Amino acid sequence: MRDVPTINPPDHVQVKLTIVEADIDIGIIPLVKWLNSFYGIMTRASCEGTLKEQIVEGQISVTGSFPYIVIWVSGGCDTAGSDLKEVRSKLEYPSVAINRLSQGDVSIYHIMFGSKEEMKRIQKKITGQ
Repeated sequence: MRDVPTINPPDHVQVKLTIVEADIDIGIIPLVKWLNSFYGIMTRASCEGTLKEQIVEGQISVTGSFPYIVIWVSGGCDTAGSDLKEVRSKLEYPSVAINRLSQGDVSIYHIMFGSKEEMKRIQKKITGQ
């Protein structure tokens, strides 16, 4: 996460402490790192998507799952709202859907990409990797 200056009363001292982990597919790590660089945004789950080829009635059939990322966005953080706007603007592609699953002090968002190839193309544009 990037450092954001905070103004706290003297009796309200804060420190950064890592308290959660998430299993992240290797192919989507650069995008997850980019998302987690925003203050108040935390990745909770992700999948880079899978493709399965199988032969059905003599033809190759391609099936699989779509890449996705589930993030938590802190509602109590002043900068989280503007950071979420920046994330939305950078991921504004026809093949990307960002849906809010819950709302509250921590809102949960599901980011889905149209395909693994599209996710990798967008990831490279955003992160350079």
